[in-house]
Amino acid sequence: AVFLLACVGSLLIGMANRRAEEPDPEIPHRRALRELNVLATALGRYHFHMGRWPHTERYGLLSLSNDYREKGWLGPYINHLRKDPWQMPYQYRVVNEGTTNATVVLFSSGPDQTPGTADDLYPDPASFEVGTEWTNGWVHASERIPGIPIFKE
Repeated sequence: AVFLLACVGSLLIGMANRRAEEPDPEIPHRRALRELNVLATALGRYHFHMGRWPHTERYGLLSLSNDYREKGWLGPYINHLRKDPWQMPYQYRVVNEGTTNATVVLFSSGPDQTPGTADDLYPDPASFEVGTEWTNGWVHASERIPGIPIFKE
């Protein structure tokens, strides 16, 4: 009986390991959407502090993690900038940059790595609207992350 139980247990563990190794085709899409929403929230916070979106041509999304000594910057808003699951940079640009009706375009080119196709992925538009409740008790990164130096370039 013990031998039979051990055999069945080994068989079940082997099946579980094989199942865990099978790739889930949705995982890259879910990761990209999650990261796009994180970037959108960080962009919203940057916009709240700076009164504008990061310049498309100057630093782009790098403005979310690097202090370029711009007045009003209270980041970092993200720890570092990743590529999408297909190893392409997330696409970012500001439409009507420098005007009061400037809008942001943020997306992943998806598995085909070609912008403007049906598999492009976009963040939830609500992610850009960060509200103000998160500002209560906001402290600059150099003070809220003790022991980790924030270097200015």
